[in-house]
Amino acid sequence: MKAMLHAFLVTALALVAAPALAKSQTVKIEVMGPGLAAPLEITDPAIVEQFTIWNGPHSARKMAARDPNATAQIKMYADWLRGAIPQPQGLQLYTVTLHQEANEQTHEWHRTYVVKYGYDPKAAEGYFYLPGGKDGESYQRNVFSISHGGEGKWFHASQSWEQLVAPLIQQRVAR
Repeated sequence: MKAMLHAFLVTALALVAAPALAKSQTVKIEVMGPGLAAPLEITDPAIVEQFTIWNGPHSARKMAARDPNATAQIKMYADWLRGAIPQPQGLQLYTVTLHQEANEQTHEWHRTYVVKYGYDPKAAEGYFYLPGGKDGESYQRNVFSISHGGEGKWFHASQSWEQLVAPLIQQRVAR
């Protein structure tokens, strides 16, 4: 009886967790916020494929510990390795949605991941905020797809994000 219960629980867990564990790739980055009359939609594979939702503070540290030179391959939008920081002040805040596509059937809430991006025009530097438990709907949507271990915290934007995406936002805002 115990063996049957164990087998049932393992099977049930596998069925529930399978969509969340199915790795997906970013196919679109959507940015909404001040100065953008319409959302900025980035679909260029040369850009969007540089970022994944399937990393975070813990996975970045583990990868860096195994191979310090591999950090460029992590496809980070936030610089997890610099650690969480106090909330920066004076930011222009944007809502960033990373749209995912997977080879397998996934639920709608596995196809999007929403974070806040803040840009400090004085420092010319960007930051990401991962929604935490007090942050309502975007956190509830994100919690079903992935947990980074840094929810409710601010991080520096990655160098890749600052080079590839931040200029597109600033160009659109400047128009």
